[in-house]
Amino acid sequence: MATRILKPSIFVEGPMPVTTDSLLLADFVQIESGQRILDLGAGSGAIALTLAARRKVEIVGIDVCIEAIEEASRRWQRDRALMLGECVFEPGDMRNREFMEELGLFDQVVCNPPYFKANQGRLPPDPVRAAARHEVSCTLEDIVRAAGWVLREGGVFSFVHIPPRLPEAFGLLSAFGFQLSAIQPIYTRKCQDAELALIQAVKGENASLAMRILPPRGLRALCDGR
Repeated sequence: MATRILKPSIFVEGPMPVTTDSLLLADFVQIESGQRILDLGAGSGAIALTLAARRKVEIVGIDVCIEAIEEASRRWQRDRALMLGECVFEPGDMRNREFMEELGLFDQVVCNPPYFKANQGRLPPDPVRAAARHEVSCTLEDIVRAAGWVLREGGVFSFVHIPPRLPEAFGLLSAFGFQLSAIQPIYTRKCQDAELALIQAVKGENASLAMRILPPRGLRALCDGR
């Protein structure tokens, strides 16, 4: 059964609009004041800025796309007075271990990854959109590996993906030393399959950690603030 991909824009201000799945992921992540958080593939900064508005945290956002980092930095400077936390956005390749380890250790890592493999489907003509939807500049394996490099033991990795890629995602989490801790399915229509899943994993082994399947969520709940 084909899966319809959710990538609609609900905020259209600026050249790089915020996507629904970014807001879902930001709402899914539970943060505490004082934490260091890394946003992998930060894009225009939607997730990082949403989290910085909620708590006094330190957030680093990285992306290989300089245009995206410049847009994220502009949005941060525009809204900085409204923020509780601090954000820094810088260009960088998550596949470069030396670069990643220079960032230091983090309490949490978040990522809204590209959903399609590079050879799957038609690439958008815009290279920025192509990299956001297809694994052009990084793969799911690259993302999980990078999260493992910079998370402290017991740190939390949260991301969103489509159901057809979940078996691969779970295998990679296990291979890179993560323990799956929570899944929340996302629906757009009643009586139909979930179109997205929010995933949380913890770095390291913890025998007392029980994996939770959270109540399903619909997009209307996000828009209504419930």
